[in-house]
Amino acid sequence: MNIKIAYLYDDLMNLYGEIGNVNVLKYHLDKLGINAEVFKFSVEDDVDIDLYDVFIIGSGTEYNQDKVVRDFIQYKDKIKTAIENGKVFLCTGNSIELFGNTITDSYGSINKGLGIFDFTVKHSKQRIVDDILFEFPEIGKSIIGFQNQEGFIENYEFNLFNVIRGFGGNTNITKEGIHYKNFFGTYVLGPILARNPYFLEYFIKCIIESKDKNYQLKPIDLELDKKAYNNIMERHYPKYL
Repeated sequence: MNIKIAYLYDDLMNLYGEIGNVNVLKYHLDKLGINAEVFKFSVEDDVDIDLYDVFIIGSGTEYNQDKVVRDFIQYKDKIKTAIENGKVFLCTGNSIELFGNTITDSYGSINKGLGIFDFTVKHSKQRIVDDILFEFPEIGKSIIGFQNQEGFIENYEFNLFNVIRGFGGNTNITKEGIHYKNFFGTYVLGPILARNPYFLEYFIKCIIESKDKNYQLKPIDLELDKKAYNNIMERHYPKYL
């Protein structure tokens, strides 16, 4: 099996080392005998959305986010079709904001988003910085990481993670993130796939099933990853392990 990963705006939306999500994903796919190719794209590159199986985009500064959304909007229809067709997306940090209707920056300027999900974003000069502990109900496991955000999503009900510690990102503080088909959008940084092996395992299975539901996936060797995760949970959040 071949998996083509489009790493979008790697030079502009990689503020917290979110390339770690790409690296850990490719590493484990390769170990499974799956040929994972990574293609990097940025502003003014021509991206044929139809060619790729997985799309990953990380977090950036407000200035870089402004540059990206002006370029990204040209792919609106193709991105929407890819999401509806079950292609896999991982959008972390403020890249989740690109998929709403509008983004109002901290100076009051408004940019149009892709409008794929029906929400608006307002940036504040107050920033939320904290470690987080969320729960992913699909697998009954905790998610660890951190938030560093100034954007607030309004008029949308999050549905990806249950908030245990941290901020939900809108008025409903009990939920965080967007999960629609194989689209995963979250403010969680970390990188999330490197720090959360149970979520990584689930994410890889989503990729394989989206490509070929009959593919016989080998067991994923995450022994060391899970040991590191369990050590953190035992030290900081033992009652949620």
